[in-house]
Amino acid sequence: MRGRQTAAMLRILGIGELIAANTDQYLGLAQKVASEPAYRRELALRIRTRLPDLVDRSEPIDALAGALERVATQQARGGRDV
Repeated sequence: MRGRQTAAMLRILGIGELIAANTDQYLGLAQKVASEPAYRRELALRIRTRLPDLVDRSEPIDALAGALERVATQQARGGRDV
């Protein structure tokens, strides 16, 4: 689940090319980021530019509010299953 969440976040930030399909690809990407300052600067700029697209979203808060409302409604009805 964490991998899917991280992949979605990278896509929102516009850096989906950092999503590795396997360990070898992950290591290659890590080496590229670590060893290429120009590429690292480009990634940093892209992240800064797109960060509001990731953090200024109402969907997670709306989803949490909906879940809490469902739990409260279920509990008010005397049910134990959520």
